[in-house]
Amino acid sequence: MRNPSRQLEEIVSWRFVTEFWRRFPESFDLIEAHPGGGQYDCLALLTKGENPSIAIDVNRGGGSVHIHKHALGLDGSMSMHSDWMERMLGPEPNKFLDEIAHEARLKVPKKRPASTAATLTYRYISDFLAHSIGRLEKWECRNGFEDTSGWGGGVRREFFESFPLLKKKIM
Repeated sequence: MRNPSRQLEEIVSWRFVTEFWRRFPESFDLIEAHPGGGQYDCLALLTKGENPSIAIDVNRGGGSVHIHKHALGLDGSMSMHSDWMERMLGPEPNKFLDEIAHEARLKVPKKRPASTAATLTYRYISDFLAHSIGRLEKWECRNGFEDTSGWGGGVRREFFESFPLLKKKIM
């Protein structure tokens, strides 16, 4: 039996990373991660640079958002927000996203920066997934690259089979 809350987690997790990305389009890279040897299912914003590391992740299956302060060069331990779904579905999701940015010591822009190709892609994914509400089919958007904390991550070759031009570049 399909878990309807899992479908909502998929949709809202993409909305979270999309709207956060829109504020900081040049600050992060986005991956799908399965830390703990695959125990978790996360969308993770990585710091850019020579040694990228997960700065903020959305644990879709466990229902929490984590801010990895050490990755952002901040003192303190990781912080967790287990109410992220309620906050994103509530009346003020932008306020919640701004709170996450402030906690990560990121300056929230007064005006959102111009959209990048990645920004437009994530906005499309978020809007497209929203069409799955009330459908019998389960829709997901999965990353072609996977991090599983050393348990076999890397390129998911099967995801590129239908895209010959990308397949040539990736493989």
